[in-house]
Amino acid sequence: MRSNPDFFVKPLGLATYHARFVARLSENFSKGGEIVIENHVIHLSSQVERKAQFEARNGSLAIFHWNEGVLGSAFDPAEAVISGLLAPEMIAKPRFEGDFRFSPSAIGSAASHVALWRKSIAENRNLTILENDAILAPRYQETIEELTARHPSFDFIQWGWNWDSKFHAQILGGFGLVECHFVQDQIRWNIDHFQKLSTPRILLKLVHSWGINCYTISPKGAQKLIDSALPMTTAIIDRSDVGLKYFPSTLDGVMNRSYLGMEAFACWPPLSIVENDQTRSSIERTT
Repeated sequence: MRSNPDFFVKPLGLATYHARFVARLSENFSKGGEIVIENHVIHLSSQVERKAQFEARNGSLAIFHWNEGVLGSAFDPAEAVISGLLAPEMIAKPRFEGDFRFSPSAIGSAASHVALWRKSIAENRNLTILENDAILAPRYQETIEELTARHPSFDFIQWGWNWDSKFHAQILGGFGLVECHFVQDQIRWNIDHFQKLSTPRILLKLVHSWGINCYTISPKGAQKLIDSALPMTTAIIDRSDVGLKYFPSTLDGVMNRSYLGMEAFACWPPLSIVENDQTRSSIERTT
């Protein structure tokens, strides 16, 4: 398989190839091309090692803007209610043992994502939002630009998801539902191969997924999610269409309430993967 030499770090070094990437974008602007969709990475400044790893893996593929995330342990739950992030009953004491609530880290993560949704609305522009453990494929930025241009009415495009759970999408113009099961360890063992996999991508209609490590959102998509997914509540999500019923404990779970009412898509094959190492995750799942 041929690889695109522009997207691999060669002996000249990362800085040289990043400079060439920026020059290529500038040339596009001068020719009247559309402004590229900005990439915003959610990150905690204390995670120095993770930022360095992200830049080593992905730094030559695009320009990334680093956004300080919300530290859940320092976030006032009452403020989350006032801002519309959480339903009031979510900060009450559990009614019984095993009662479902969002962990502080899940609340902080959600607040970080929602802040960028509001940025998309306020600035009336599409944004790509990443978490700092995302691992990206070659032609990352070009693929995003190409596929969003082909689907200008999109609300939400998921470029990657978690591989330890089922993934559902529609094919054949919405007449065929597919359910995918993955072997997560094989993804972890083949990260280097994935980062050399320059293959055509298509968009499928998203039905249900877990993980929001990399996605592009439009202003109208951001508004739809705010209107339909917030305030967050752990009320049961009934997705009998894919054989699932569960109490959500994270934002990605809550977002599954909304996809069927949106122009929501998923990229196949994915443009982003994650190791999904729960021992290093900053989000504590309660379910």
